[in-house]
Amino acid sequence: MRQRAPRGKPNTICSKCRGPRTSPNNRYCRSCKAEYARTHRKPYSEFSPEQKLKVACRAKTRMAIRRGILVIYPCQVCGGVSNIEAHHPDYSKYLEVNWFCRICHREHHQKGLHQNWPLAPVTREVRPRSPNGTQKVTCSRCEKPLDRKGRYCKKCNAEKVREHRKKNVLQSP
Repeated sequence: MRQRAPRGKPNTICSKCRGPRTSPNNRYCRSCKAEYARTHRKPYSEFSPEQKLKVACRAKTRMAIRRGILVIYPCQVCGGVSNIEAHHPDYSKYLEVNWFCRICHREHHQKGLHQNWPLAPVTREVRPRSPNGTQKVTCSRCEKPLDRKGRYCKKCNAEKVREHRKKNVLQSP
């Protein structure tokens, strides 16, 4: 019989091995979860070419969101702003997405509503390239030449990291 936590406290026991869980949001501890994934999920090498294209497209989309190339918009059906998911009409074009909340996205696929929704705009252009085809080697903030790989020089990158950390500290409860 499954053990229940006292009222008001989250259950912190793994459902399989009865050991401590690493996160109260997961049912299993990290090792049991990894074991389940190894036994039940197909390895990437066994994916079909279509599945590999989907995986690559989703990864590129996540990276574009992190880099600021794509911005997550509200749901295009109901206008909701929570649980927003990217829908790709064509997996070969990872920047062309429609934004749906989880409920509307599920309805979209279940009902076969493959309408031609307007695509979300890309927020900024991909960095300009120099005439010889290589990527521009100047800082995106101060336009100084870069001595390393990346978008910012060392000084601007340090400032950006400080701003990001300060923003996260202020936003945390």
